[in-house]
Amino acid sequence: NHLLNLSKRTVLLTNRLPIQTSIRTVLNNREWRPNEEAPVTPEDRAATARKYNMLPEDYKPFPPEYNAGDMPDVAPSGRYFERSPWEDYDYPLDRQNWNEPRHPSDFIKFEKTRLGHAEENQPVITKELWKLLIFPVSIILAIYALRELEFMNPTFRSPKVEPGVVHYSFEKEDGSGHGVRY
Repeated sequence: NHLLNLSKRTVLLTNRLPIQTSIRTVLNNREWRPNEEAPVTPEDRAATARKYNMLPEDYKPFPPEYNAGDMPDVAPSGRYFERSPWEDYDYPLDRQNWNEPRHPSDFIKFEKTRLGHAEENQPVITKELWKLLIFPVSIILAIYALRELEFMNPTFRSPKVEPGVVHYSFEKEDGSGHGVRY
């Protein structure tokens, strides 16, 4: 870069472009898209199996009524909680390995077993709930108890008003005790 006399900003922009291109064109790559028709000949089936990283004898397309093209019909690998939590997955949050063929039902994340509404999946959080309850209640009670001290809105007593005495005035003083207007 120093030989070409490029600035750091230019180098960053040139390096960022391939990343953006690979993200934007992921659905436009013809090799990654499923074909609209299932393969018929054994050579086409073998090529399609290689495309999906499967063995040719394991590849079986979806039935034509599903309109899935040449996508492979794989057996469900198991729900999230059915898979072993001790296995070293590439994507531990999904319990999935890289390039693993997945059934469409494997992508259902928001189901009863995944959300974990059962009692055994719910942690006991009474300590946190008590903290959430006690903190605001204690602040409200402290404000209510300290309101007599008048920290927030202080009021001051005004001086006694005595007849014939001027405590403060914007008028000019002439010595008689009464103010003189300009």
